[in-house]
Amino acid sequence: LVFFAGWLASFACKKDSPANTTAEKKFYRWDEFNMGVDLSYVNQIEDYGGTYSDSGKVKDCFKILKDHGANTVRVRLWHTPTWIGNLNNGNMYYDLYGTEKTIRRAKEAGMAVSLDIHYSDRWADPGAQETPAAWAGLPLNILRDSVYNYTLAVLNYYKSKNLTPELVQVGNETNNGMCWPIGKITNNFANYAVLLKSGIKAVRDFSATSTIKPKVIIHEAQLQSAGWWIKGVTNEGVTDYDILGLSHYTK
Repeated sequence: LVFFAGWLASFACKKDSPANTTAEKKFYRWDEFNMGVDLSYVNQIEDYGGTYSDSGKVKDCFKILKDHGANTVRVRLWHTPTWIGNLNNGNMYYDLYGTEKTIRRAKEAGMAVSLDIHYSDRWADPGAQETPAAWAGLPLNILRDSVYNYTLAVLNYYKSKNLTPELVQVGNETNNGMCWPIGKITNNFANYAVLLKSGIKAVRDFSATSTIKPKVIIHEAQLQSAGWWIKGVTNEGVTDYDILGLSHYTK
């Protein structure tokens, strides 16, 4: 189970004397105890003049978080977010190439990468799972192949740049499925499971030829419905994953 809500610090306390206690910061490998941060916005913020500081000194954001114990960077990927480009002089930031820059900065800072594939041109969440415009209107069997081929192509591209992610999240906040309307969970999970298994298979097939073999994450984003969701995907044969990612929003 992996949580990516802000960055976490873990401390081991060492007693020098009954009256003098100091805290010693503990650092972990990403695969030992995952301490993650989502830094998808950083490049855009910096392009608009934003800076990051630690103890009053301006520093690289990735280095700051690495120095304080973060070991994994979560990065969101949208298919073709032209709406972002229209607002930012053509820079789409969260497409294949914009995300590449974020992954590179994470790797250079010595952190692992969790690639969050939304399978949409914009935010994918429990209330909106818009199919990418490039796939609009496709029947289930073609949409399944599109999910597979896209996932595999993304990973092969990053591999060609020596930027293979250590973790891949197949869908974001997929409480109600993905790639609506075909993959929306209505009376059953069947269509969604077809798409989910296709994305997972692409990651597994990629791993067969990769030194880095990404862990597969599936993601549900509300604890009240998590049991129902897990039962639904399991009943449709979705069992080949490594991490169940759970988010929660208070109501």
